[in-house]
Amino acid sequence: MPYTDRELERLYLYGRLLLNVLPRREDAGVDIGQVDLTHLRITKTGEDNLSLTPEGEQLLPGFTGGGAGRVHEPDKVPLPELIANLNERFGTNLSDEDLVGGSARAAMAEPKVKAAAFANNEEDFGHVFDEVFEGKLIDRIEDDTKVLQRYMDDDTFRSELTKIARRHAYEALRRDVA
Repeated sequence: MPYTDRELERLYLYGRLLLNVLPRREDAGVDIGQVDLTHLRITKTGEDNLSLTPEGEQLLPGFTGGGAGRVHEPDKVPLPELIANLNERFGTNLSDEDLVGGSARAAMAEPKVKAAAFANNEEDFGHVFDEVFEGKLIDRIEDDTKVLQRYMDDDTFRSELTKIARRHAYEALRRDVA
């Protein structure tokens, strides 16, 4: 390969010759040559019982203070009470059939919603359920424009309604398998 930069070629050749003249570093390791093992010393330092059968009463201490603490479980409220609270807060006339009977049950029948319930926690399940539930709710209440209008216009109402339906669907789907 032809070199176009003569100075660079000259520097390379000088460096190559200089490496041959400079003393080489020895490896930091020590070579003791070939070793023939002629003697092996085996000493008994103790005797331990390694049997797997327990002898006498066994007490296994539990975790104290080092655990993560109690898991926070949300307060369980009956569904009719949740719906009554929702109706009171938003001035609607929903029944449990409107929420659970139609839209949530139709969403729960979807295969991707079932799969999401078993593979995720409730929050991640919501990413799949919320979209399907909204579609089912819109299909179900097309004739009830007042509720649909409230659902579409009021973000708080939409959030509350979807959260209640999601929790019910999540628990019902997991309970059916257990």
